[in-house]
Amino acid sequence: MLFRKLIFLLLLFVLLSCSSVEQQKIYTPIGFEIIREISTKFVPDKCLYSFANKTVFARQQDNSEIHIFKDGKKINTIGGIGFDQMNFTKLSDIALAPDGSLLALDSFEKTIKKFDVEGKFITSIELTDFSQPTLFTIASDETFYIYDSDRNEISNYARLNEYDTFAFGRFQLTAPTNLQLAGNLLVVNENSLNKTLIFDTFGQLEEELNGYYQIEKRQKYLLLPNYLLHEGTGEKFAVSIPRWKFFSQQDGYTILASKDKILIGKFIYEIR
Repeated sequence: MLFRKLIFLLLLFVLLSCSSVEQQKIYTPIGFEIIREISTKFVPDKCLYSFANKTVFARQQDNSEIHIFKDGKKINTIGGIGFDQMNFTKLSDIALAPDGSLLALDSFEKTIKKFDVEGKFITSIELTDFSQPTLFTIASDETFYIYDSDRNEISNYARLNEYDTFAFGRFQLTAPTNLQLAGNLLVVNENSLNKTLIFDTFGQLEEELNGYYQIEKRQKYLLLPNYLLHEGTGEKFAVSIPRWKFFSQQDGYTILASKDKILIGKFIYEIR
């Protein structure tokens, strides 16, 4: 019995040591690979990229429509004002589900609608416990992080276990415009205030930054009008003459959007 316990403790030590080594890896960006560029006839407001399906979802600015691109070509447009399952009363945010499908938040109806990669309606999720759900993102285990603008707080909402739900950020948040998960961190952009708040996924505020930041592999990237700036090295990436309006890091991919273009790219890292 004692021998078995010693073997177990030894295996546990090895696993923890391996985990610690992995966390200590240092990633330095040395290049940026452009995967896809899409010209648009509308102004993209927020964009998502599903690598598995080679699909881009782009919400149109000041509009309730979502445009869908497959391999760089537009294949569908869904949404518009209405009360049908394909429409929205007030489209306030979009996110990518773990399976690569599209999730769209109707803040007026307090509903998240799910669509497949071609824009076909699948189902809806009612958010009856929220007062004014406005922004959201979702983790790989299907835990939602939902910002309620009426309560001015973010809720960790596990649909399969409502008792795990908790809220945070009420005293730190002012005017969030985007939520994005980065591993065990939640990045909250407040673009109108030129500010970014970084929480851990338990709701503890870790850092407050001036500017529009996103994080990948613990590396911070600042969006400036015509390029991305890596905080650690000062290197510039994705230099563009048209000004970038939207920036996100999603599952290892960089999504940028100007007034008439969407760019999908990927950082190349040196690992030490």
